Amino acid sequence: MIELEATKAKKATIPKRVKRFSVVYYTESMGWENTTMLFTTPESALENFLRMYKDSDSSYAPKFYKVYELDLEIPIISPSK
Repeated sequence: MIELEATKAKKATIPKRVKRFSVVYYTESMGWENTTMLFTTPESALENFLRMYKDSDSSYAPKFYKVYELDLEIPIISPSK
């Protein structure tokens, strides 16, 4: 087991806004839907989506899909004093 040296950060930067990616897709049976997961890159969003639906040939199989970008705000909760 390796013991790591303890360090103290003087400050940490927390972003207030982040970009995330998701996939919207169309199926004959359900119409347009969104995937429920958000990803940090468009490639990872598409890879996850294609992995889920790669062998599906039913009416629930996606006919069209598109990767889109979200600009999300992270709520910062100040510690109560």
